[in-house]
Amino acid sequence: MNYPDRVLFHLQKAIELRPDYAAPHYQLALLLQEQNEVRESRACFKKSIDVAQKCAIKLAKRAQYYKEQRQFERAKSCLLDVHDHRAIAALANYQIGIMLLAAGNGSAAQRHFKQAVDQDPALADAYYQLGLLAKNTKQADKARDHFENTILLDYNHAAAHYELAHILRSDEDHELAQNHYLIALDLNQSLKDPVLEQRFRKGP
Repeated sequence: MNYPDRVLFHLQKAIELRPDYAAPHYQLALLLQEQNEVRESRACFKKSIDVAQKCAIKLAKRAQYYKEQRQFERAKSCLLDVHDHRAIAALANYQIGIMLLAAGNGSAAQRHFKQAVDQDPALADAYYQLGLLAKNTKQADKARDHFENTILLDYNHAAAHYELAHILRSDEDHELAQNHYLIALDLNQSLKDPVLEQRFRKGP
């Protein structure tokens, strides 16, 4: 049995033992995604979302019960588990969004990216994808907001700095645009853009 098959075996066993636990469903989806099993992978991502959301609801109710009983440590533990399950659901929605983008379905992908940031507001890459979708539909203000959110959550997100530089340059915010472009280059030299640099040399 090769390594992927062993991983598959153990994930399936984990799901069999704990079908109400979201993490194995999510990891199985990632494994199937690596093997280009698109339909099966997407189904597993959806299953992980469903399981995670149901678990989060149960845990939130349990946390409230412990809080009422003044068992604050147990309540805190349950709330941390709620956060973990919501994070899994967010990551699964993000992955489905990426798969839908690859299939050319931008509107459906957008719905999943929005669900991802609702479930985990700290998921920077989901904001970045929303920014790209907004940019591609000529919604510059929305795109700017999403790219700025991306950078707030992950300052080292080079592509977000680069995209923001383009938007700011179009808005004639020359100095701020150049700053973001230089940050993008510092983080990733492959983002060097001669056209953008020429515009900066010309000035505002």
